[in-house]
Amino acid sequence: MAQRSAGPVGACAAAVGAATVVGGIYLRPFLIHPTWPPFGFDSYGYAWRASVVAQRGIRSIPGVPDRPAHPILVDLLAAVARASPLAVMRTLPAILALAIALAAGAVTTGALGLGVPEATLVAIAVGGSAFVAWTAVGYSANLAIDVLLLGAVALAVPAGVQGRPEGLAGACLMLAAAFLYHWPLAGLSAAVWLTAALLLRLSAHRPAGERVRTTARRLAATATVGGLLGAVLLLVAMPRFPRALPGAMVGRIRHLPAFAALRMPALAFPLTCPLAVAAAVGLARHRHQVRRAAATVLATWAGAGALGVSAWYVLKIPTPPYRWAIFGLPVPLLAAPAPAGLVQGPVRSRARRAAAVCLSACVAAWLVARGTWVWWEHRPPQRPELYRELDAVTSYALSLRRPTRLVLLTRRSHRGPILAGLSPDLAGRVLFRAPPGPSRSVRRAAVLVLHALAPRWEVPLGRGRRLAPGVRLIRGPDPPDVLVVPRPFPTARATVIGAAADLGVLWITGVGWAAAVGGAAPDAVWLAPALGMATLGIAGSLAARLGVAPTGPAAIVLIVATAALGVLATLAHHAGFRSCKLPGATTEPGRERCSRWGPPRGRSRCAPPWPTSGSSSGCGSPGSAASAR
Repeated sequence: MAQRSAGPVGACAAAVGAATVVGGIYLRPFLIHPTWPPFGFDSYGYAWRASVVAQRGIRSIPGVPDRPAHPILVDLLAAVARASPLAVMRTLPAILALAIALAAGAVTTGALGLGVPEATLVAIAVGGSAFVAWTAVGYSANLAIDVLLLGAVALAVPAGVQGRPEGLAGACLMLAAAFLYHWPLAGLSAAVWLTAALLLRLSAHRPAGERVRTTARRLAATATVGGLLGAVLLLVAMPRFPRALPGAMVGRIRHLPAFAALRMPALAFPLTCPLAVAAAVGLARHRHQVRRAAATVLATWAGAGALGVSAWYVLKIPTPPYRWAIFGLPVPLLAAPAPAGLVQGPVRSRARRAAAVCLSACVAAWLVARGTWVWWEHRPPQRPELYRELDAVTSYALSLRRPTRLVLLTRRSHRGPILAGLSPDLAGRVLFRAPPGPSRSVRRAAVLVLHALAPRWEVPLGRGRRLAPGVRLIRGPDPPDVLVVPRPFPTARATVIGAAADLGVLWITGVGWAAAVGGAAPDAVWLAPALGMATLGIAGSLAARLGVAPTGPAAIVLIVATAALGVLATLAHHAGFRSCKLPGATTEPGRERCSRWGPPRGRSRCAPPWPTSGSSSGCGSPGSAASAR
């Protein structure tokens, strides 16, 4: 029995259901504890960089200058949600996990050829798995590039087999945008694609060997063009070259073995890997070429993570296994449908399909339970009252009539979390000193002590004037008025509204581009957030390089312009389809559209873009020709 594809309404309902489940997992800790800061130490560095870019431009970005798209995206989402970059970093893991889940659903429907119910289960399993949950704990740039890489696979594999240039162009766009978010992993992904294309080329010994070789050439060309375009965009958008390559300090981290021992068990490789291998073998033996190509690409991607883990345990190379293991997103993507046998062959009865969906639901529930435990058991590394006290320091500094240096008494060596809670305008005026403080401080500077930074300093805490709860002014000018300290983080209701608004912006921005390159309605719905991230990352990075600040009205104009360009791309694409009467134009039944590029090599006009379970494997088979007649 052939599976009927869901229309736009069914695809939207499935996407909303998956988004609700995954979003609830990642937003729940901050809804129960509205004052909690973000999880992970690196989140504060991301927030600080985004604040500096919003205030001073991309040329002043501190820390890592070779990932310009991430602070741009944070600033754009902060402008939409009307929140600070630090507050956006609390909801950004949920937004990116939602985008990963939807992109995984697009891979399931487009590359694996499953239905929307199965795609919904796979989306929830991948988005809620421990692979995504551990990445969300601070590794925001890694999480962002996972969205783009899954979206590129969802577009490139079917388009490479079917010969659709618009799908290959969309995959090139996503690969190019990935270089702006995390160029080392983007370069690794381009190498993975080239390796997968080589493996496809070497396996072209079947009767359809010419089609396999053509698919391999298309995938290799997509990886090459996307990589070169991404390198050019990175050189143009990057304000300056980094002082050190990413990962140069990894070997100096003392707690790598402890991190590995903590994070690896939740990934459950003894169970997930056999399931993924079984699914990959089933895909590789399938008669449909799209599934065979998907097996090669996904297995090569998962193999890259396995190589990193092996280099740690076998070769003793400082490649953290928990960083490489969570890069293997194809493992949960393949493990979810594997027990049901959905990738082994056509489903010929409703009862068998229902049983298959139930088995996949059990595996998906188990994967989600592991990821939920990882995320819900986590705690923020900073005390919640720290940012209320830092907001009081900012209010005090802004209330002074003339700029005054501020001295914060602290013993902390890692000051990123402190800078993330201050206004970027105060960065050049804040000094950090150890106790006793006043005797060692700069003259004519205001010396303050915060309870969150010095909980055991009884002498400094007992002196001076109390400015706000937990904040004392040891020395310096008194504020002219009573300080009004705002809330450092929004309420639970505002958090949900802000996250929904940010996800809606990504979806609206990318739906036009997805309709132009994604083809069918389910793929366009699932891929919209990923393409929104890609286009906003490229447009925002180039605009910031030209001096346009990604904040305020400029951010809204940039978002609207990017969405409008996507709508124009869709209109141009549909205008090309409507010109079917032109010489050389052919109709592709199943897409209910027309293609100016003609049928792919080796495929007849009668073949639909995705071979259904009731159709023959040969495109020019008598049965398909009869149905066309």
